[in-house]
Amino acid sequence: MVDESPIEALTVQADLSAPTPRALKVGWVAAPGTLERFGRVHQPLAIGLMDEMVAVTAVHPVGADLRQLPTPPILTAEYRPKHLLTRWPPVVDELAAMLKGHKLDMLHALEAPAIELTSRLAEALNLPYVVSSYALGDSKKIRRAHVPPRAVLAASTAIMKALRRGASLPSGVIHLLRPGVYQVRQATCFNEAQYSVTIVVGGRLDDLHAHTAVVKAFNELRSRNYDCIFFILGSGKAERQIRAQADRMAMRQWLTFADAQPLWELPGIFKSTDVYISPVPSSALDIECLLAMAAGVPVLACAEGAADFIRNGQTSLMYNKDDWKDLAQKLVSLLDDHAYAQGVAHSALAYLRENHSAAGMVQQMSKIYRSILE
Repeated sequence: MVDESPIEALTVQADLSAPTPRALKVGWVAAPGTLERFGRVHQPLAIGLMDEMVAVTAVHPVGADLRQLPTPPILTAEYRPKHLLTRWPPVVDELAAMLKGHKLDMLHALEAPAIELTSRLAEALNLPYVVSSYALGDSKKIRRAHVPPRAVLAASTAIMKALRRGASLPSGVIHLLRPGVYQVRQATCFNEAQYSVTIVVGGRLDDLHAHTAVVKAFNELRSRNYDCIFFILGSGKAERQIRAQADRMAMRQWLTFADAQPLWELPGIFKSTDVYISPVPSSALDIECLLAMAAGVPVLACAEGAADFIRNGQTSLMYNKDDWKDLAQKLVSLLDDHAYAQGVAHSALAYLRENHSAAGMVQQMSKIYRSILE
């Protein structure tokens, strides 16, 4: 038998004396569309919480896309969403009866649209609950909740400030919890010189002026004989007019319109993308833009919106909204200097590793859960 060294014996003793955190059971309550919109954030969080002794039950509407959640081991419970003529008690009573056997410790509304169901369910099960906020306009929903939450988790500083102004909650209830995502190690843009440069535009097609500027900038690149192909992903009320603009400029040979893609497909799309453009500032967190940065793609944006991670000169290049000449100039700076473009992507990756790591999100979430129950 080999004797343990004093250091090894001390290590074993320390491990044995370290307190083991008690296992927790948390019910994640999703509104219609929540898992589809934020699945790339929920996936690493659910996986990481297993190591923190936190078991998750996903409470989701019928027909929700669960492909981004690790099921199993995550348990699931589905409900039929409330419609205008439906009263809350039948929905809550049925779901509460289903969840009693899960012996949950608390509930978590995964975004503000789920807060009404979550608050009523928390009351029925006599549980505390928290809510995540991903949009600047969430204060009204949170203020009108049936029962106030024990914690509100703001996805950015801008959202946190808006909540402090409008949610009518004590400041200690509101926490900053930036979403964590998996990141590549190196920039992936401009690595294959034999292929045309791929430029992708994301977001809803509701702003005609913003997207007209995008099409005009693309047309300028073509007139200068840059070898590019362009994609506009999304739909919206201005889509028909934007397509007509592209037709008038004879851009349809190089410009492809496609529906918004599911988030679980975006990392694969971004592997072949050289530049990503976010042409319209959003009051909700721009998760597509975050995923583009995490994939090692340089980003062009016109404003921060609700996001912390859109930082001019550090994580992205900013251009003047509706100014196609400014956008074209910024694109040319990337197309003419691939090292510069890769530097922008590397800088964004460094920022995300510091502020949007999956591991950091998991640890902070576990700490918040346990602090509430203590």
